Amino acid sequence: MKIFVSQFCHETNTFAVDRTDIERFKKFAYMSGEAVLNTRKGGTDYISGMLSKAEELGVELIPGFSAFGVGGLILKETYEDIKKQTLNALVRHKGEYEGVCLSLHGAASSENIDDLELDFVSKVREIVGKDMPVTASFDLHGNISKEMVDMLDGVFTVKEYPHIDCDKMGALALDTLVRIIRGETKTFLVHKSLKMMIPPATACTFYNPALKIKEHIAKYKEEKGIIDISFFHGFPYADLSITGSSIVVTAPDKDSAETAAKEISHYIWNMRKEFDAKDYLNVVDALDKAIAIEGKPIVINETSDNPGGGTPADGTHLLRELLKRDLPDTCFGFIYDPGFVALCAKAGVGNKVSGLLGAKTDKIHGEPIEVKDALVKKLTDGRFISKSPVFNKGAEISMGDSALIRAGNVDVIIGSVRMQTLDDALFLLHDINISDYKIVALKSTQHFRAVFDAIAKAIVTADPPGIHTANFSLLSYKKLTRPLYPLDQDFDFV
Repeated sequence: MKIFVSQFCHETNTFAVDRTDIERFKKFAYMSGEAVLNTRKGGTDYISGMLSKAEELGVELIPGFSAFGVGGLILKETYEDIKKQTLNALVRHKGEYEGVCLSLHGAASSENIDDLELDFVSKVREIVGKDMPVTASFDLHGNISKEMVDMLDGVFTVKEYPHIDCDKMGALALDTLVRIIRGETKTFLVHKSLKMMIPPATACTFYNPALKIKEHIAKYKEEKGIIDISFFHGFPYADLSITGSSIVVTAPDKDSAETAAKEISHYIWNMRKEFDAKDYLNVVDALDKAIAIEGKPIVINETSDNPGGGTPADGTHLLRELLKRDLPDTCFGFIYDPGFVALCAKAGVGNKVSGLLGAKTDKIHGEPIEVKDALVKKLTDGRFISKSPVFNKGAEISMGDSALIRAGNVDVIIGSVRMQTLDDALFLLHDINISDYKIVALKSTQHFRAVFDAIAKAIVTADPPGIHTANFSLLSYKKLTRPLYPLDQDFDFV
């Protein structure tokens, strides 16, 4: 048996002023053919899971294309290239494969198409026909439309945030596809909109309320014999008509799928207020809170400038406060500013550097910081081995050319690729052992917890102005389908 596998994953922040082109995709993944599989062997992402399951089942995979990224709206021509590469591979190998297994995200948008997954899957269907089974794995931050679900034979989103189970969902998507092809199961899918948006800052599945929901769904699925229940938190930083949370049930019969969708959706809706972000700590209060906690390290995560959610990663709100306080044993890892890295490289290690740092993308995330006579402590190529299961543990990651400077008492890492901090490997690359520091600041919302929960004495979330804020009232939505909680409070869920 041969299965066609392909990946198109992009989390699109429509509030971002920048655009995602091919070069930005290439920072993470933009490849075709055997490279799609060869780069995933032994990894922890979706394709890795599909590959491992295929080897277990004795199934051969035909690789298509892999595009993976995050940022602002995808350029029209970039999406067309991704689609062309995938569809050409589908046509080229037509007649060889018996099914299609896709790795999708669920929150991709381009300059001219809001729901790219709907467009993408519909084009795949045009080539393979309505009868060939097609399953897909997803990120739980997907804004999922019923129209897209109706074209699939299985929908499987990660259950964890941080996403430490991507390989498991990739494996389940492939396993279910093979079972369908072998006639071992049928699948019926039901989609249910939850009419709510969930702040990522309050939705870590290691803690309530998301933990309670995760456990409830797992128990329900086991007791009822459901193939899978996908709870999509949704991606609230996309101003689209389909934005919001949803449930997609994949079951062996229609009745159980419909019943599960109804019961689980009401269970989650009744817990909606537990996701409310009641305290938006500004950087002053967040730092005050961190300082008052005994022990070290105390991690402060700047959730509103989380590049994993499409932000510029060069916001200066938190860093400015750290430099103002100038406390000993403080480090920041990291801020995106390739221009400042170049200044550091020109100055050289052991010399002083001056210039404007950060806030080169927009004005929402702060103003540039005037750095004077900071010491350049280290220069690197930004390459390190990932320790986090969130992003293909064991794979090489690159933050681009980087620099470590000391401004007053504060050590600041500066990188040349927009990415969130997932583990302490990038600190170690710059000779920083975070256990020696009282304050460790970084840009991420939840994914960093997969590693830092075991390292940090405590974690404090800062939410200054930014396009990944938990305070939705600060964002200028125009396209949402209302009513939608929490922007709207007094309406009945039906």
